[in-house]
Amino acid sequence: MLLLTSASEFAILRFINIKTMLKYSYLFLATMLLFSCQKVADKTQMMYEEAALNKSKFSDVQFDNSVDFLCNMNLSDGVSDSAHYQGKVYGFCSKFCKADFVRNPDKYVKNLKIENISPASEK
Repeated sequence: MLLLTSASEFAILRFINIKTMLKYSYLFLATMLLFSCQKVADKTQMMYEEAALNKSKFSDVQFDNSVDFLCNMNLSDGVSDSAHYQGKVYGFCSKFCKADFVRNPDKYVKNLKIENISPASEK
């Protein structure tokens, strides 16, 4: 057992323990960040692959959007799913993007209308 002879020795040991704990905490956080970024990259890759596999399935469909609302993937690269809203057909690269659209379609359709307005058509 370690016997501390003075308050300064106790303070030094306490500082070392805190410094060690912080070092391991930073290491843990960096490791978690690395793994979470990898999961996002894997999900994005999976979405692109899914869309490419189903590309021919929607080859004869005319979509009212040219880019997936959520991930900004060009629909010319592939479409995995579609949704009908207010008489229009919208394409999506994956079921994840479609699910977000279905929860609040007005939000995305409104943004699409704003992007399609040109300064000449506003007059």
